[in-house]
Amino acid sequence: ITIAAPATMDAGDVAAVTVTTASGLPVSSLAASGACDIAGSDVVGVVAGTCTLTATQDGDAHWDAAIATFEIEVLHAAQTLTVAVPSSLYVTDSAVVTATSDSGLPVTVTVSGPCSLSGGTVTATGAGSCTVTATQGGDAAWSSATATHVIAVSKRAQTITLAVPPTMTTAGPRLPGDIAIGSATDRTRDARLAAVTNGATCRRNRC
Repeated sequence: ITIAAPATMDAGDVAAVTVTTASGLPVSSLAASGACDIAGSDVVGVVAGTCTLTATQDGDAHWDAAIATFEIEVLHAAQTLTVAVPSSLYVTDSAVVTATSDSGLPVTVTVSGPCSLSGGTVTATGAGSCTVTATQGGDAAWSSATATHVIAVSKRAQTITLAVPPTMTTAGPRLPGDIAIGSATDRTRDARLAAVTNGATCRRNRC
């Protein structure tokens, strides 16, 4: 009995199995054990490990019964992680992070850098690079996987606005000898103010 099948396959893969006998008699049975199953004339990888195929032929009046085995190494299937998150944010902005695996297994998300993560939402806390990391540890059929995504966090640009009147008028020319007295505090300050106005001497705002 001759069994033709692949020497290796990934968990989840399906491969054809061909069994022939030197006698030309049909195969009596084909079974699988270990890390695989038989589906009709195909072998299906179930988990990582060794798959053993066993074929038998019961013989007849001219041929003895026969048995043959074939081993297939079933490997962990590679899984791909997808991370959906904005490529840039401003400081204090938030965004929902979505991470999935084509294996259907749950994905864990962590962040590092000037950002925080709460309930699947990332918040930018400062300017710089925020790294979002998705991990999946794998199982009996799937290998572990990691994916990262970097968010560029920037400060917001600020705008300064000046409010000025559209027009202004002058107070007129100051005459020689004029004294500009400021506030009431200036007028009541206990200090002697001396100036000459039209030839007179003024003290304490009195001339």
